[in-house]
Amino acid sequence: MNEKANAIIIQNLRKTFGGGDTAVQVIQDLDFNLQAGRFEAIMGPSGSGKSTLLHIIAGLIPPDEGSVKVGDREITNMSDREIAVFRRRNIGLIFQDHNLVPTLTAKENIGLPLMLDHAKDDGRVESLMESLGIAARRNHLPAKLSGGERQRVAVARALAGNPTVMLADEPTGNLDSPAAHEFCAILKKLNQETGCAILIVTHDPVIAAYAGNIHILRDGRFMDSFATNGDSALVSSRYLAAMKADQTENSRGAV
Repeated sequence: MNEKANAIIIQNLRKTFGGGDTAVQVIQDLDFNLQAGRFEAIMGPSGSGKSTLLHIIAGLIPPDEGSVKVGDREITNMSDREIAVFRRRNIGLIFQDHNLVPTLTAKENIGLPLMLDHAKDDGRVESLMESLGIAARRNHLPAKLSGGERQRVAVARALAGNPTVMLADEPTGNLDSPAAHEFCAILKKLNQETGCAILIVTHDPVIAAYAGNIHILRDGRFMDSFATNGDSALVSSRYLAAMKADQTENSRGAV
C-alpha cells in the first residue's frame, strides 16, 4: 500500500514495562496501517495494550522498538519539543475525562491549540462550535457544561488545528448511553465531512460498531480485524470468539 494513502503506519512495534521477572510486554511486534480518511476502532480487554498503543501513536510515550509514521513523518526519532509541535499540528487527541482547562471558556479551550501555535483562527473555532451544536455555550466554563457538551468541546479542540488523524481513548467512558451514541454519531459525521482519519479505543461493541473496521487487541497482539457493517451484534460475537480462541491457545501452550 502506498504510504501517501496512510494516516498511520506502524511496523514491528514493541513496548515493555518493567524489567526482569516483573517485565510485561505490552505491545508485541505489532504492525498496523490506518488509511487516510478512515474511521476505525481498536477493542480489547483491560490490560490488552490498546491505550498504550494509542499513546505511542500520539508520541506521548516512546516505543522500545519499531517505527511509527503519522502521515509521512517518522515520530519515534523526534525530540520532545519536535513531537509536541508535531502533535499539536497533526494529531487531535480526545480523552475519557475531557482534559479541558477548567479556567477557560468552551471557546477558549477550543482555540487553545491555535493560540499555542501562534496561528490565526480565521473563524474555524466558531465554525466548529456551530457544527457541533455548542455555539450557545461558547462562554461557559467546563464546570457549567454537561458531560456530552464537554466531550464536544474536546472534539472541537482536537479538530482546531486541522489534524491528519484524531485519536480517541475511551471517549464515551464517562457518558450515559444516549450521550455516547450522540457523540459517536458526531464523530462519524465529522469523519465524513472533514476526511480526518479517526482511531478510537473502546471496550464497548456498540460504540465500536460506529467505526468502519475493528481491530481486536489481546496481550499486545491483534487477534482479529474485520468490517463492522454497523452491526454491534457482529462486533460482539467476533470479539468474544477472539477472546475464546486466545484462551484456548494459551491453555494448549500450558499443557
